[in-house]
Amino acid sequence: MAVSRPPTDTDHNDVRLIQAFVKPGTDTLVWFEDPSTARPFWLVEWNGELYLPVENGQEIGIGLFNRSSDWRGYPIYVEGANLWTNGPSEPELCTPDQMWEIPGRQSRVFHHFFNVDTQQGRPLVMVTSGAGYAIGEASLGTTEFRGQIAIYQRLPRGQYGGITPPVTPRPWPGYLDDYPETRAGRSGTFGAKGGGLEAFGTRETFRSAGTKGGVSRGGGPSGFVPKGAGPAPKIHTDQQLGIGAGADEHVGSHVTGMQYGPEATRLGLVKTESRKDMRDVLAVARIEWSSWQWTPQGTSWWLNWVPLVPPTAPHVPVAPHRPHRPGYGYGA
Repeated sequence: MAVSRPPTDTDHNDVRLIQAFVKPGTDTLVWFEDPSTARPFWLVEWNGELYLPVENGQEIGIGLFNRSSDWRGYPIYVEGANLWTNGPSEPELCTPDQMWEIPGRQSRVFHHFFNVDTQQGRPLVMVTSGAGYAIGEASLGTTEFRGQIAIYQRLPRGQYGGITPPVTPRPWPGYLDDYPETRAGRSGTFGAKGGGLEAFGTRETFRSAGTKGGVSRGGGPSGFVPKGAGPAPKIHTDQQLGIGAGADEHVGSHVTGMQYGPEATRLGLVKTESRKDMRDVLAVARIEWSSWQWTPQGTSWWLNWVPLVPPTAPHVPVAPHRPHRPGYGYGA
C-alpha cells in the first residue's frame, strides 16, 4: 500500500515574491510602488504575512485599482494613524472627507498624509524607528504598530439598503485589537486553493501573484528552496524602519457627493521592514537587492493583471535529470 506524506502544514521556509494581491470576495487590486518612478515594488509573502522590503529614505505609494463598476471608499491607516489629518481610528466612522474614493474601473496611487482643509499632503517616507520621526511614535507615542499599513474598503450606501446601523466608537487602539494578526506570535501558512493563495487559520486571505522562492516570469529572480531546507529565516533588528512624513506639498481633492455604508472590509495588512533586517528571508526567496522592483507590461498593467502561476508541486525539489529531446522516448 502506498503511503503518502503531504507537505507540512507550517513551513517557515515558504517564501514567495508577489506583485500585487486581491482579497477574495472583494474587487480591489492592491500594490505598492515608488512614486517617483511608478515602478511597483516586490512584496514578500512569508509565514502568513505580507512584507514590503524597503530602504531608509525610500518614499512609498499605495496603489489601488477599483475593479468594480461603482465607487469605493478606502480608509487607510499607517502605523495606526488615519491617512487623513484628524481622521477617526475606526474605518467604519470615516466620512467621505476622511478617506480616499475611487470611481469604478479607475486606479489611484496614494502616497501622502492629507489635510483636506489646506489641500496639502506630506509624502510617506521610510525613517529610522525610535528617532521620533515615525508616525506612530509622533502621533500615538508608541512603536507597537511600526511599519504597518492597513487598507480597508467601503461600499456605496445604496448597496447596504440605505440603512446605517449605529457604530459605537472605541478608544485607540481598539480597532487593531480586534485583529490578532497585528500582534506578535501569529502564525499561518499559505497553500494553493481556488486559483489563489489563502492564509489558512487566519483572518487574512489574499489572491496573490508569485511563486515559492521566486517568480515564473516578469524579469524577476527565480529559484526555490524545498520545504524543511535549512534553518527558518528570521527578521533581524539591525535597522528597524518606521513610516514618516516628508515636507508639505500641494495635493488636490474634490467632493464626490458619494455616501458609503458603515461596513468596512480590510483588504490587507502590509508590514514594511528594511531589506537589511529581512536578509535571511530574502535569501530564502533568492531576491537580489538590485531587483526589488519589477517592471510591469504597459502603463496601465493593472487593467489586465492576473496572478503569476506557481510552479507544479512547488514543495518537490528539482531532481537531476537529462534534458528531454523531442523524438526520443524513455528506453530508446
